[in-house]
Amino acid sequence: MLSDRQNQHVLHELSDDGAFAVWALATLGVETHSKDGSQIEFDVPKAYQDCFGSAEHVVFAMDKQVVPTPTRLGDGIERIESEVTLLTQLAECLQVQGSWAHATSADQPTSVHRLASAMFDAFEVERGNVILAGCALEDHPIVRFTYRHASSENTYSVVHVFMRPDGTILDELAISALGLDKVVPLRHKPPRLTDDQSQRMLDLIDLHSEYAKDQYELLAKTLIWCKFATGKLALSIGSSRAEVAFSGWAKPFADRHTKPPPFICPVSGVKTYRVAATDRGKIVSQDVIVTCEQSGQKVMNEQLLTCPVTGRRALEEFFSLCATSGERVLSAAMVRCTVCQQPVSPRGIKFQACIACRSMRSVRKEDPRMARLLDEYPALDRWRRWKIYETSRVYILTAYGLIDRLLVVIDKESLETFRVANSSRFASAWIDASELQREEILGSKH
Repeated sequence: MLSDRQNQHVLHELSDDGAFAVWALATLGVETHSKDGSQIEFDVPKAYQDCFGSAEHVVFAMDKQVVPTPTRLGDGIERIESEVTLLTQLAECLQVQGSWAHATSADQPTSVHRLASAMFDAFEVERGNVILAGCALEDHPIVRFTYRHASSENTYSVVHVFMRPDGTILDELAISALGLDKVVPLRHKPPRLTDDQSQRMLDLIDLHSEYAKDQYELLAKTLIWCKFATGKLALSIGSSRAEVAFSGWAKPFADRHTKPPPFICPVSGVKTYRVAATDRGKIVSQDVIVTCEQSGQKVMNEQLLTCPVTGRRALEEFFSLCATSGERVLSAAMVRCTVCQQPVSPRGIKFQACIACRSMRSVRKEDPRMARLLDEYPALDRWRRWKIYETSRVYILTAYGLIDRLLVVIDKESLETFRVANSSRFASAWIDASELQREEILGSKH
């Protein structure tokens, strides 16, 4: 008995289209034999003997001569010396089986394992891995119509036309990708088709008029069942997880000719196969991961602010708002004004004072702000000449006498004092008041 591989080789010596004969014989369940390589022989199952003129045994000669009719050898043996004749008889046998013959690709994944390992390799997951979150393999049909095409009086070729159930003809790349050029008989029971489904695919014969011409003779109608994969990949990093859904033909996935869909970064919208997780557990594209220069945390680029003083990029929690300029500055880069002692951007410091302390303007006691402060601290009313500057957080005030001067920094909301200091009019430095002096200067609060 010849194996499918040996039988394929024998018939290939006669014709490039011998593979169809090999497949047809195997589909019919016919075992072939060869004695010396010059011919193959097979017993004809009873169900198909009418297709071979009631012959019980067939000998197929391995020569190139085209004989219009088979030669009878007697005793139920038929000698066939023409591939044309052999293919015609095999086509008749296939029609005996029913509307459709059934086949499958010789090399397609039949388990999830081969498919999954190839799909995992598509992704680069930093400090994580890819797992299969679910996958189903289903048989989907590709329709193959096999024609004998007469190119001249004594020459012919076997032509396969492959279509999707919607009538779209597959090109050579798709045929190769699905393994449709190397098919074997379907060994298990084919998926059930309704009569309507079967008829719709049979109607595809008339869809493409070029194959309805006299030069094309329909030999066989075949459904090639190809594995179609549907599932999800899970990108797992620590306790974080993101999923990528996929669906498509299994063989191109397994052969790495087709990649699963890329991960869509929820931050940038970029489609990527390179993913990572921030230190806070969000899975994103590796391209949007940056390092906070203060904490060393891996975070998303959009989460970082740039310090206008140092140029360093860090998370917002490491920044403070400069009360005088309104700039967000790294807290570590802030300095204290020697006058009001508020943390401010060093860019606003000049002559050891912040811009607020250099920008105070005279104010009358009737000013609502002064009225509020004097009501809270009535002892301040003895000072006559005042200057003020108001920041987002505090009032900065100075008062002048003949010899002394006073500095008061007060919270705008609570009216709590941040600093009380005094100095002579001719000194540059301020001296913080003692607790006793503070009570004397401010007086008792209401």
